Amino acid sequence: MANTAALKKIACEAIDKAADDLNSLSQDIWSHPELCFEEKYSHDALCNCLEKYGFPIQRHFVVETAFKSTIGESNVRQSFECVCMGVHSR
Repeated sequence: MANTAALKKIACEAIDKAADDLNSLSQDIWSHPELCFEEKYSHDALCNCLEKYGFPIQRHFVVETAFKSTIGESNVRQSFECVCMGVHSR
């Protein structure tokens, strides 16, 4: 098992390599505000970006604005779920 410093280095390198795409994604989502479980644009933008980097995505996981990705070998799998949530406007 890799140590924490090695894993941090790998993560930082991956983030640095994707920096332009991550910034574009952030700006794109920021320029398309969505509210309260209507974050369909954000959902699609995030899924498209992750798929570009090879993540298998299960779109609309449980709710319309959520997705799930599971990666790794069968005995060591990592999974993450995301629900896109906009800011409620008063």
